[in-house]
Amino acid sequence: MHYDWLDEYALAKPGAAEEFKVAWDALLYRVGGRMYGMKGCYKDGRPLLSVKVDPLEGERLRQVYPDKIIPGYYSDKRNWVSIFLDVELPREVVEKLVDDSYSLVFAKLTRKKQKEILEA
Repeated sequence: MHYDWLDEYALAKPGAAEEFKVAWDALLYRVGGRMYGMKGCYKDGRPLLSVKVDPLEGERLRQVYPDKIIPGYYSDKRNWVSIFLDVELPREVVEKLVDDSYSLVFAKLTRKKQKEILEA
């Protein structure tokens, strides 16, 4: 499956920005300076997307899609999951994961920062 829509979708959120982190060879999606997604590669070179999740939802997703969604790679395995981007996964599932990750991170920003982002 092709995820050529992913960057545009992730960056269409209010205040979203991208940053390429050379040390990780990964593209980071950020809001308010905080990461809500990371697109890079697994240790075997497979492309993946890591996103923040509610711990219970992350556990459920790993059970439903055991070969497609794993505990967060190089991140807190309780609060992050990694989605392999070389396998078939419904677009709606990936979009919801990006949306939820953005919302979780945005909610942790200060009210002042949230207001700045929404008014920009």
